[in-house]
Amino acid sequence: LLNGAEYDMSTPVTSNIELVAKWEIQKFAITFDFNGGRAIISSQTLENQTIDYGTTKIVALKPEKYGYTFKGWKDSNGNTYSYTDGTAYFNCTINYTVYSDMYFTAIWERNEYFVSFQTVGGSNVESQYVYEGEKIIKPADPTYGTRDFLGWYDTETLQPWDFDNDVVMHDMSLFAKWGKEKFTVSFDSDGGTTVVSQTIEDGELVVKPIGVTKT
Repeated sequence: LLNGAEYDMSTPVTSNIELVAKWEIQKFAITFDFNGGRAIISSQTLENQTIDYGTTKIVALKPEKYGYTFKGWKDSNGNTYSYTDGTAYFNCTINYTVYSDMYFTAIWERNEYFVSFQTVGGSNVESQYVYEGEKIIKPADPTYGTRDFLGWYDTETLQPWDFDNDVVMHDMSLFAKWGKEKFTVSFDSDGGTTVVSQTIEDGELVVKPIGVTKT
């Protein structure tokens, strides 16, 4: 440059001059692989970037993936970077200094949830860890004295849990539903014909035997 303007090298020199070099900062391509996920919003500007040499922070789109939690990025050299939330929910910041072209791959962790079984007085049932969107393995029915086991119910919806179709989306508990306690009523006919004993639920009435005779 001569006096701030580009110098024409075909101009004859007629006096002392000083030419000043003009530099343009080197730029590098930064590419992102969402690794099976997708960006929360679409942005061509942030998906593939050309960034100046020496830049120390890269603003990238924050991806999402069903059933997984986004944990950060891994570069072409195998280095990993935990992400920092950006100025909006859809972007994040990578603390990386740009020295060359770089390829970043999203790191995912599969979501796993804790499922407990509340037997409400019945025998113990082991808890399970279940991946998001997966089904609970139906456990063996618990027992509780003489009560009938009526099934497992969701503690939030109070509806029966359908092990064939319902899936887990968060930590949760299922509770056991029980029938009434049962009692055995036996009959001593005092020498008369045998009377079959009865099983009666708590609070219910005994059915009066008929046809009992004694000779």
